[in-house]
Amino acid sequence: MRIHQAKNRITHMHNSDGILTDDYDEVKDIIVKYYKEFFTARECITYSKKDIGKIMKKSITSDQRTQVCRAVTKGEVESVMLGMEKGKTPGPDGFSA
Repeated sequence: MRIHQAKNRITHMHNSDGILTDDYDEVKDIIVKYYKEFFTARECITYSKKDIGKIMKKSITSDQRTQVCRAVTKGEVESVMLGMEKGKTPGPDGFSA
């Protein structure tokens, strides 16, 4: 157990000045600062359909859009779940873990 904990411990880190520190409190402060900045709400950029059309080079057809947006049936879910190997679970992206 202690070996596992030691492997998962961050013992040193570069601060914002690029200086390597191994001080526990300083490492903790660097991590807290990083995540506070990371999760701080930023101004949301909005684009018009015209702007998006300039960015996106390819689009789907109306038939493809209908297929993608339709409801998934109970039969489709059952078919996929029963078709999976024993002991496997679907991942969040649809690929087995």
